[in-house]
Amino acid sequence: MSSEHRAEAPFVDLNPSALAAAFARYSLAVLREVTARRLETAHLRELAAHLTIANGELRTKAAALGRLDAEKNALVGMAVHDLRTPLVVVLGYAELLSTLPAEEPLHAHQEVLELMVTTSRQMSRILDDLLDWSSIDAGSLRLARHPADPLTIAGDAVALAGLAAGRRGITLTLDGEPGLPRVMVDPDRFGQVLANLLGNALKYSEYGQSVHVYVSCRGDFVDFAVVDHGQGILESYVAHMFQPFETGGNRPARGERATGLGLALVKRIVEAHGGTVCVESTPSRGTTFHVTVPLAPRRDTPRSIALHEDAAQKSATPGDAQPPATLSR
Repeated sequence: MSSEHRAEAPFVDLNPSALAAAFARYSLAVLREVTARRLETAHLRELAAHLTIANGELRTKAAALGRLDAEKNALVGMAVHDLRTPLVVVLGYAELLSTLPAEEPLHAHQEVLELMVTTSRQMSRILDDLLDWSSIDAGSLRLARHPADPLTIAGDAVALAGLAAGRRGITLTLDGEPGLPRVMVDPDRFGQVLANLLGNALKYSEYGQSVHVYVSCRGDFVDFAVVDHGQGILESYVAHMFQPFETGGNRPARGERATGLGLALVKRIVEAHGGTVCVESTPSRGTTFHVTVPLAPRRDTPRSIALHEDAAQKSATPGDAQPPATLSR
């Protein structure tokens, strides 16, 4: 190539500082792009993690709703099943009486009338359990607690159960330590607890057996023990006997019907009082239920306690001696 052509060749500035600056700008741009993508990836991963957690929570809630729906269906099915039989019995006897001559006195059919009354009471108990459970489940059941004598409460429950015990040929007794301190309870609701336990004791006891109620003080609590010498409870049932709709593996001595809600109600009501309930049982030898409730403070006034956290907090006042009780599922 001639010297003239070489002279016309373009000139390229290979200044090291200019090259370094261009490389720096390029590297910075690449770094920014990589950083932005990494941040975007991290953000997407964070969103994915949140979605995974939310999805898990939704599945848990969906499963809980499914269980609630199943319980509702079980409740409705159980109510229909348990009410149908006694209703048919009452209807049958009522139709029988309606066919009798008008001049025939009803006392001549006293046995039929007693069966109708007994069956109607069974239906009433079933409905009471269902209504109480619905109230507790909705958080609308309330306790009006105030200091009460434990022997008086136990004595009232024993007196109410005495007629049923006599009809079954079962001896029902009450013993208690003298000078027991007062307890902080809703007498009506706690009476319902004792009535349920006594009803179960009578239900699973045979003619000629006995049921005992013992009331004693244990530190800051009073213990109510209901003792029977009946069938006892199967060991496999003890662990979950306080769950709703559980009726156990034993059959009542006289074939009475049960909702499976009685002991679940007992547990909820006792715990709402700040107490505990437990059971000791030996198959074929009998069962003992222990219910403990706290002593009444020395200074206290009657108060209402909502068995739902929100309602309890709204109804509580700074001067209340007892903390709000919560009854949850």
